[in-house]
Amino acid sequence: LRFRMAKKLGRPTKKFYSPDYLALPESMRGIFGRIVANDQTEDISKIKCPTLVFWGNRDRETPMYMCRRFIKKFGGKAIILSGGHFAYAEDHIRFVTALGGFV
Repeated sequence: LRFRMAKKLGRPTKKFYSPDYLALPESMRGIFGRIVANDQTEDISKIKCPTLVFWGNRDRETPMYMCRRFIKKFGGKAIILSGGHFAYAEDHIRFVTALGGFV
C-alpha cells in the first residue's frame, strides 16, 4: 500500500525493492517480479518427502510468517538461522551442521 501511494504521488520507490531486484539489469526486473509474485502455495502441499526448511530470523524479503505457512502446508521441519535472506551463508556453520544431520 505504501509503495502504491508513493508511486501515485511521484515519490521515490527504491526503498521498497529488494537488493536482489535492484542488482538485476533493467531487462531482467520484469521476469524477476513475475517469478516472485507466482503463488506456489498449492504446489507446496504436494511435497510428501521429509523436508528441512532453513529460514533467517531477520529475513525481510521472505518474513517468518511465510516459513510458518510452508511448514503448516507440508509438515516439514524448520531450522531458524541467525541472519537475513541469505542466512544460510551468514550462519553457515549451523546451516551445514543441520543439513548434514538431516541428510
